[in-house]
Amino acid sequence: MNFKEDFKKVIEENNIVLFMKGTKDMPVCGFSKTVVSVLNHYGVDFHDVNVLGHEDPPITNLFTLSIFLPESLK
Repeated sequence: MNFKEDFKKVIEENNIVLFMKGTKDMPVCGFSKTVVSVLNHYGVDFHDVNVLGHEDPPITNLFTLSIFLPESLK
């Protein structure tokens, strides 16, 4: 499986995914550490993906499940 396939699978299987440098237990950059701290502070359950070691890693990103409301509910 390549990174794009892995990326798609992880997004489909988890409501909130943090693509980060390091892991949520051991972030290796300040931005990743800050995002992990904020999510943990609010008790957010999230899946982490360490982008280091990938040939062309994406930048640190936080993905959340998008919910689209029908016009009648807006």
